[in-house]
Amino acid sequence: MSDAFATAKLTVSSAGIKTGYQFIIDESFSIDVYTGSGIGMYKVSASDALDEVTELIGTGSIVNATITFGFHLGYVF
Repeated sequence: MSDAFATAKLTVSSAGIKTGYQFIIDESFSIDVYTGSGIGMYKVSASDALDEVTELIGTGSIVNATITFGFHLGYVF
């Protein structure tokens, strides 16, 4: 019986900023609106034993940028 070992490494770095405003309505309801952006950097490396997996997901570096926006509704009880 032969033991096979495979190694992989995933490195993730990300940063972003978000800003928003809260509206208070009748001291009971609140509406929060926000927007922001971010960037993420990912690096994947693997040993030869993971050839089938790395063919599917790939290896190397990936840079991703996103923009977010949204709102929240709140009620005080």
